[in-house]
Amino acid sequence: MQPSAQPAPTIYTPEQVEAIRRSNKKKLIWGLVCLIAPTALLIITIIGYAIINFVIGSFSSSNQESAFAQPSTAHTIGNVIIFLIGAISTLTWLPGIIGGIILLATRKKV
Repeated sequence: MQPSAQPAPTIYTPEQVEAIRRSNKKKLIWGLVCLIAPTALLIITIIGYAIINFVIGSFSSSNQESAFAQPSTAHTIGNVIIFLIGAISTLTWLPGIIGGIILLATRKKV
C-alpha cells in the first residue's frame, strides 16, 4: 500500500486572503443572526404579549363593569401585531437554524 498523497496547500495572494477574511466575517455575523434572531424574536413576542395584555387590562378593568365586555380597539390591534410578529418568528425559526449552520460551516480556513 502506498501512503496517500497530501494535497498541496493552496497559496493565496494578500488580496485573496483579505477577501476571504471579509467573507468569513460576513458569514459569521449573518450566521449568528440567523441562529439567534428567530428565537430572540419569539421570546420578545411572548414578553410583549404579556406586557400589552397586562397594561391594557389594568386600564380597561377600572373603566368597565363586566369582565365579559368587548376589548378595546388598542387591545385588538396590539394582539394582532403581536400575533403577526410571532407568526413570522415561528416561520423563520427552522430555516434560520439551517441557514445559520450552513453559513458557519462554509467559512474557509486561511
